Amino acid sequence: MPKNKKKKKVAKKVTVQSQADSVIDTMISEDFVELYNVLHEFRKKLVWNSMLGFVRGLRFSARLIYIIRKRLKGKPLTVDWGHIVDKAEKKFSRECDIIIYNGKIAQSWNGHNGEGSPVMSFKFIASKDVAAVISCKSMIRGSDIDKEFLDDVKEYSRNIYLFAECCPKGKFEAIRTKAIEAGYKKFWCLYEWDPKKPEYAERREPDWRDFTSSVAKFR
Repeated sequence: MPKNKKKKKVAKKVTVQSQADSVIDTMISEDFVELYNVLHEFRKKLVWNSMLGFVRGLRFSARLIYIIRKRLKGKPLTVDWGHIVDKAEKKFSRECDIIIYNGKIAQSWNGHNGEGSPVMSFKFIASKDVAAVISCKSMIRGSDIDKEFLDDVKEYSRNIYLFAECCPKGKFEAIRTKAIEAGYKKFWCLYEWDPKKPEYAERREPDWRDFTSSVAKFR
């Protein structure tokens, strides 16, 4: 095949793939809008400390996992929550909210390992199969940057990211700087929020797009 025809074929393939990606990204943007609407509406009505921070964070990370699975559809990677197992299979990391990996599971635990409807699906992933780890927070402030988590998990993966449901109004850049300085690859936030004015929220749509783009590049 002549070189120029081969180049055209490759260019056409790339164009078709880019169009497919843009359609998927548009669909995922709609998912982020829905996620923002649900979580912000709930936060406006939330009585402070009426729900455990762990549960608020789990709700956010679980919804995020579904969005990531949609973006990874057709790719060799998948996503779950769980522990990362070291190469010697002697120890494992702290609990990770989101682990993106190549689909191989070292072990799975659902609370009982019996048949029926499991109450959870917790995975143990070999460190060699991990593409990225995402730590999730509900409401994050500068003092909430978890350096201990980072120091522990970086033994198993160097690609560690931070995603928060919301941060205080006007504090995003300061928090992002602290997160990057601590060692996180990137920091994303769904929206900025003012606790004194619960109705206020500023959607951080550039973060949504950058997150989607970053997930597509994981290998």
